[in-house]
Amino acid sequence: PYRTPSAPPARDCSVEGTMGGFRFRFSTLCISGAVAYASARGHEVELVASAPYCRKSPEVHQLHWPDREDADKLVIFGGKGFEWQFTHDGHGRKAREVLDSRPSNREDVIHRMIDDGYIEPHVSFFGDIWAFDSKTGRWTQIGLAGPSPVARWKPSTTTADGGRTMILFGGCQGTEVTGILNDLWTFTVLPGEPLRALWTQVFTANPPPKRRGHITATNKTHLIIVGGKSYTEDTGTVVLADVWATPLATLGLGDAFSPASGVWTRGQDFPGTPRWGATGEIVKKSNGDEVLLTFGGRRYDEEATADSGESVYVYYGELWMYDLKANSWSLLQPKGAAPHKRDHHGATVIKGDYYVFGGRVSPTRDADSDLNDLWSFSLRTMTWTRHEPARQSPMPAPRFMPGFTATMWEGEEVPTVFGGESLPGSTKTASRNDVWVFVPARHGGHEWKQLWDNKCEPDSVEVREAAEETFLDAVEAPGTWYPAAAAAVAILAVGAVASTSSWRSASRDAVSGEEPFLVSERGQYVPPMVAYHALS
Repeated sequence: PYRTPSAPPARDCSVEGTMGGFRFRFSTLCISGAVAYASARGHEVELVASAPYCRKSPEVHQLHWPDREDADKLVIFGGKGFEWQFTHDGHGRKAREVLDSRPSNREDVIHRMIDDGYIEPHVSFFGDIWAFDSKTGRWTQIGLAGPSPVARWKPSTTTADGGRTMILFGGCQGTEVTGILNDLWTFTVLPGEPLRALWTQVFTANPPPKRRGHITATNKTHLIIVGGKSYTEDTGTVVLADVWATPLATLGLGDAFSPASGVWTRGQDFPGTPRWGATGEIVKKSNGDEVLLTFGGRRYDEEATADSGESVYVYYGELWMYDLKANSWSLLQPKGAAPHKRDHHGATVIKGDYYVFGGRVSPTRDADSDLNDLWSFSLRTMTWTRHEPARQSPMPAPRFMPGFTATMWEGEEVPTVFGGESLPGSTKTASRNDVWVFVPARHGGHEWKQLWDNKCEPDSVEVREAAEETFLDAVEAPGTWYPAAAAAVAILAVGAVASTSSWRSASRDAVSGEEPFLVSERGQYVPPMVAYHALS
């Protein structure tokens, strides 16, 4: 059956009790993406982050909460980075040193707990989701009203429904490509206070193969998936050139009664050399037709690697256009200067032009292997433009795998950067969580403005004594899911089960015909066509 596990860090929040003389146990995980728990001298302490942990490969978009005065938020999800963890056996900073630098943390009870402890960086894959308010400069972790995707990096996301919905496909659960995924989710904002949203997993009849480092985009009618890197037991690692599309009705968006809802259609394969780490965005031609522009990427050169004895990668600076209406590809030939070849850069669309930022130009970890340049391409003029600050001013550090999108700044759409990794360094030493916008300067032109400083040191987290949770606390905690139906069934059945019974939240496989459904109350959506296949 399909499962919808929440993202780590996690701990066991199983609940046990007795009813009518019988013991029962609800077994699941209690999740909070901003909290890491550890035992200290028989007690439990928690390290609480007030902002996203530093990371590369985050997915970043501006989403819109329509019932709020501060409606537009920069939202980030996932990635690979590091979190701070408390341990008694380690070589990091002494926990007491961190606390002594934070007067607000000087509670005697915590000091007694952490006398012999350390705070160390721990490489993690994230599944948390945060919102940043550019006016106040504050982060808020978004409360979730249901299950959520497993933690991952190198996924691909896009938006729909006027910025009220983010769509997620695929990615990877670990460093190796064997951890790839092909699950499909929507993230929908919910009204009210505090900030809340709902993840919904969508099941389709013929999902595209698992992948990471791919392209995901939406036009007016469809969700499109292109390329990436995949893996099978038979073939090993393989780079994909396939193109897939499904109606937005598959996601419960647009025309909910589309006859093709829930089914993917294979398009014309990418005709160039297969690659991963490229970017792609939908733009409009002068006649209004929508096309997909793709730029960059890289591939592994097996022959050159065999000859040299060292890993050799080929980087691309080609700009391709996929005409969705004609289902055809063409290699564009821009006039004038163009960006350097690269992969794992950021891309977005602003005022109809295709923007790219940063990326990596070499597999080495040298300081000149990543970039911080900003370019835009106009399909109307067939030219690239490099955007330099109007005067000498601070700039984002060079980085690869940045989060990059367009946000509103004083009524104008502007390029926005979050996180990434800067070279030289490693995940533990060079991941970032800073926020930058490229905004109009007072004296003309544009300049980079930093909205959030890079805060990756251990004193960026707060150490608290963890409070004990009740059953209701666990049920209502953001990021935790106890399906109401499962709880009800467990309570009704408790008189008839043995004392060793264990209740575990799990989803059913609608496609296989096992308990088919159209819409689950708590976070699953099966399009009508798929439900029909299940019922038949």
